[in-house]
Amino acid sequence: MHTGIGFDRKITLPWLDAAAAACLQVDDAALVRQRLEAILVHEIGGVEARRKATSLLLGIWFRSRSSAPMLRSQALELFQSRIELAERIWLHYGLSLATYAFFRDCVAIIGQFARQGESITTAAVKARMATTRGYPGGLKRAAERVIASLRDWGLLEDSRQRYSYLARQQVCTTGDDSLQVWLLACALHGHPATELPFDDLLRLPELFPFQLTIGIAALRGRPEFEVQRLGGGWDSVRLITPSATNQP
Repeated sequence: MHTGIGFDRKITLPWLDAAAAACLQVDDAALVRQRLEAILVHEIGGVEARRKATSLLLGIWFRSRSSAPMLRSQALELFQSRIELAERIWLHYGLSLATYAFFRDCVAIIGQFARQGESITTAAVKARMATTRGYPGGLKRAAERVIASLRDWGLLEDSRQRYSYLARQQVCTTGDDSLQVWLLACALHGHPATELPFDDLLRLPELFPFQLTIGIAALRGRPEFEVQRLGGGWDSVRLITPSATNQP
C-alpha cells in the first residue's frame, strides 16, 4: 500500500474505466501507460501533469497487482463480465482505498463529517488531514484533488456555500452481494487495523457513498475472510491475504 500522499491528481471515471480496460488487454506497465497517455493527451495539456495522472491510474489498476493481488484480480473479473456500468465506481473506489492510504484517510474524514451532520469544507478536510499526517509538502493540494475526484464521481455535490460540499451518502447501490463483499475486503485491506467487528466494518466512515445490505453470512466461507464469533454475539472479521495464506 502506498503510504505517502500518492493520490495527488483529479481523476475522472472515464480515465479509470480506460485504465481497467487497458489492464484487461495487456499485462505490461509501459503498454498500459502508452494507452492511457494517448487518451489523456487530449484532456491534460501539461506533460508533467499528464505523467502524474497516468502514474496514479497505473497505481490503482496496475501496480495494485503487487500490493493487493487478490483484490485486483477479482476487480478485473468483475469489471469485465459481472457488473453494470454504473457499478464500476465500486471497483475504482475500492482499489483506491486498498492502494492509497492518503485517499483512505481523506474519504474517512469526509465520511466522519457527513455522519456528524457537519459541513464538508475544503479547509476543514485539509485541517483534519494535517492533524493526522502533519504537514508534508503537497498535502493541502492533494486533499483538494481527492475532493475534486469525488465531485467528478458524483459522491460529493456542491452546497450553497463556496468550497462547501454535501456528501451523497449511500448513493451507490448494487444487488450483487459479491461486489459488496469485495468492497469490504478493500476497506479492511486499507484499514490500519488487521481485524474489525463486522458491524464496525459495515459502518466505516470511508464507505459513506455505498449502501451495504449484506450480513455476516455473506463473508463466511469466503477465502479472503476469517470470521470468528466473539463473546456477546459479536462477529470479528480478519482479511486473509495470499502472503498470510502461504506462511507456515
